[in-house]
Amino acid sequence: MTSERNVVPDVHLKIYGAYERSTFIYDDYIQRADYEEGARRLTSLIRKQRAEARTLLDVGCGSGKYLNHLQHNFSCQGLEISEGFLEIARKRCPALPIHKGNMIDFDLGRQFDAICCLFLAIAYVRTVENMERAIASMARHLNPGGVLFIEPWVYPEKFWVGKVTSESVRTGDRDISRMFVTKREGNVSVYDIHYLVGTPQGIDYFVEREELGLFTDAEYKAAFSKAGLSVSYDRDAGLFDAHNIGMYWGKAEGESI
Repeated sequence: MTSERNVVPDVHLKIYGAYERSTFIYDDYIQRADYEEGARRLTSLIRKQRAEARTLLDVGCGSGKYLNHLQHNFSCQGLEISEGFLEIARKRCPALPIHKGNMIDFDLGRQFDAICCLFLAIAYVRTVENMERAIASMARHLNPGGVLFIEPWVYPEKFWVGKVTSESVRTGDRDISRMFVTKREGNVSVYDIHYLVGTPQGIDYFVEREELGLFTDAEYKAAFSKAGLSVSYDRDAGLFDAHNIGMYWGKAEGESI
């Protein structure tokens, strides 16, 4: 009898783009993140840079969990490209304007005292050129003296290849498991994330591909400078201890009104 290993069934499985299928379970498997504490830390950072800040835009706001807490301290708006996240965020924060748009080239026709792009959302633009365009778009939406905060993704020299990660969580009558192996294609980190979602009605299986740009410290800082912003970085200013890659921020020229 012949034994074969690593035999994969011949199944024609569609691979979805990032968050095309998984938005409805995102808050379940990311529940370990303390958004309330993260919002508190961000508010403190904002107040240190611009004590009188009143208005805030969250770019790539996802399911709106940050906005849900930040709205108690600022007049908030959100920007998101995923239809699934837009629906969830608008239900979570019904009093807030949450716009559909691409961070690379959005135009809301107004400015803000503070803008944030958190939890590695900037990396979804994939290329340095797009990252520069995104930061320039955010900078255009700052009031004089306004501050932009960017929470980065891991630097290219620190990205790990071939790491197997698996996570499981149960919420109510729903079990979720996901597994992926880290890969790299040039300066893009690639994750083919396999999901199993089990309920009393059955088990759903799908795969989503996430592609995140790997940008250097110099590239982040250059993008801020090209956008006309001063730039600072603090390795210890990230919002989650388990995902602490630091925080960049840049201040627009001019005095606040």
